[in-house]
Amino acid sequence: MSICNFADHTTPFVCDFSLNKTLLKLEENSLLAIAWFENNYMKLNTDKCHLLVSGYKFEHTFVNVGSDKIWESKDVKLLGVTIDNELKFDKHIANLCLKANQKLSALK
Repeated sequence: MSICNFADHTTPFVCDFSLNKTLLKLEENSLLAIAWFENNYMKLNTDKCHLLVSGYKFEHTFVNVGSDKIWESKDVKLLGVTIDNELKFDKHIANLCLKANQKLSALK
């Protein structure tokens, strides 16, 4: 199980050549995370869970997290960085340019 710990995030991630194996590992890891949350008197908010799958695939995928299904997202914002499923940063750069333009307009 691979889990990244950031200031306010616990982000499980899995890498494998097989998409089915990857999704199965993520489901297993999410069950471990749910058990940890419950043991520490917390609850996982699945509304804030996202699935990002990069690589060539034929269909839109999902993963079961407990009793909920988490459908694949096209892009995810993680610690202020927008990451998309093609691992391009076009949307992130566009958002940065928009914010910079807004601040420049305010100064003008």
